[in-house]
Amino acid sequence: MKNPFNFKRTKKVETPSSSRSYVEQTLPKAENKQAKVLRELLTNYKNGCSRHYLTTFTGVVNVPTAIRQLRKKGVEIITEKKPTINEFGRPVKYGIYKLADFKQGLKKYNAINDKLCKSKQAAKSLHMKKQ
Repeated sequence: MKNPFNFKRTKKVETPSSSRSYVEQTLPKAENKQAKVLRELLTNYKNGCSRHYLTTFTGVVNVPTAIRQLRKKGVEIITEKKPTINEFGRPVKYGIYKLADFKQGLKKYNAINDKLCKSKQAAKSLHMKKQ
């Protein structure tokens, strides 16, 4: 999917190469926006992800809604507030989303993706039967 905002991928959050490669090599492709966000949180488990980072790398425009939906599905996501100075010189805080438990997040990711894959396969087979 092409990024609608033309964000340039500048600098990825640093994570240990072993955890990043594990997630990228073993997890199936994300099938919806919640799965995309959760996969990126799994990939950046140690450092977490900001809203801007998730929008840039997943293409999900409304990240807080995706996070809320994941929390409703039972994924434990922590929001850490990081202090910074904005462009006007005022102190502000921005949120970093982190998974509370990697294994639980992995189980939820597989459950979300499996359900979507099965429903797509069922729809495809139904379509093939009609023809």
